[in-house]
Amino acid sequence: MTYPVITVRSHRSRDVQETRRLRFEVAVQKSRGLVYSLAWIIGVGGRLAGFLSFSWPEALIFLLVAVGNALAFGSVYGRGVTRFAVVALRPLWMASDVAIITWAVYLAGGSSSAWYPWYLANVSAAAYLVGRRGLLAVRAADVAAYVGLVVITEDPGPAALVALVGKLVIMFGACAYALIGIVRLQDKRRIIG
Repeated sequence: MTYPVITVRSHRSRDVQETRRLRFEVAVQKSRGLVYSLAWIIGVGGRLAGFLSFSWPEALIFLLVAVGNALAFGSVYGRGVTRFAVVALRPLWMASDVAIITWAVYLAGGSSSAWYPWYLANVSAAAYLVGRRGLLAVRAADVAAYVGLVVITEDPGPAALVALVGKLVIMFGACAYALIGIVRLQDKRRIIG
């Protein structure tokens, strides 16, 4: 006669898992800070090379806000907080990424900016951390933010809007298989344990 195996998680086991999860979230925020620092360095290089245009004070403010955002979320996770009121922190910092990247696009010239491919960074993070729903939600937010920015600041005609959306379709389409692959690998990893 065989008996079913019953796994009972102890309170300590849950604490260890929660600690690991919080450490991972803090590490993600450190990574965000490093990515924003790298983006700033690349932006400065682009400004010096002449293919990006922004003011130096704006660039410094951008760096402080973007890295400060990552440090703030990292600090909150480091204190064991994973929710703000009823909202999980992850969607909040992902939304802040959309806003920060859109701000960078605005600073660097709006629709004429070469900065819009940075939207791929937060879409990739969403694919890795959340899965298919996160990928789709962040991609939709990115498109809405980019198109909204251009409509508000430039008043483009219909042909310019079609070209703008086409630019995003090509960019996201070019990396679609990689992003879908990330989601599938994460799904398989969750199943395996």
